[in-house]
Amino acid sequence: MGGDSAGVFPVAHVAEFYLLRIALMGCALFAVLGPGHLPEEAACLKGSGGQDFVLLQAAATLNFRTGFFGRLICSGLEYQIEHHLFPNVSHVYYPKMAPLVQKFCAEQGVPYRSCSWPAAIWKSLCVFHEPPPIEVNLEARRT
Repeated sequence: MGGDSAGVFPVAHVAEFYLLRIALMGCALFAVLGPGHLPEEAACLKGSGGQDFVLLQAAATLNFRTGFFGRLICSGLEYQIEHHLFPNVSHVYYPKMAPLVQKFCAEQGVPYRSCSWPAAIWKSLCVFHEPPPIEVNLEARRT
């Protein structure tokens, strides 16, 4: 036992590693969660009572397109509209559900928006520069 300190890291190194880990995890979470909720196209709401459920879920989110690796990273969260409408359905079904949901939204006059993942991340970052207006009634969002 003596004075051997093998296996013990300096506190400063542990703190630096911890802060780096937190920063990287924050960036990863932003890259997955931000694009579906933060772009200007996603309505920023003050209350949601009395709103049409489908309109509320579709207007407050948008989908973003990823490639194969993006689908692995996002685990279905790139299909935010489907995720919000059907939270109890496994994400593995969202790609097959998406065309049906998009058709239903078009028939109901409900917005169904999608863009590329890089564009959605950029739009999410732009919101920090110029926040979107807060909306009370979503009926104006019907197409």
